[in-house]
Amino acid sequence: MGTKGNNRQLRTALKHYHKSIPSYKADSRFLRTIGGYQASPTTLIYDIYGRLVTKKRGFLSHEKLAKVIKIISNGNCLI
Repeated sequence: MGTKGNNRQLRTALKHYHKSIPSYKADSRFLRTIGGYQASPTTLIYDIYGRLVTKKRGFLSHEKLAKVIKIISNGNCLI
């Protein structure tokens, strides 16, 4: 839905995802915390303590995401 979406568009878009996947609407504080964004989608990777480890702007292939998740979870989480 990009950067100009409204609440209605967000609710509609989220219907395409499983309900157990958390989703949030970014506020200005959150955007400052992650250093803003320049592309959509933006993938954020957090460690088990909730600290931002890295972010990837733009498309991230399934293979690359799976590799990152395997590394960050020490092989305990596979997709």
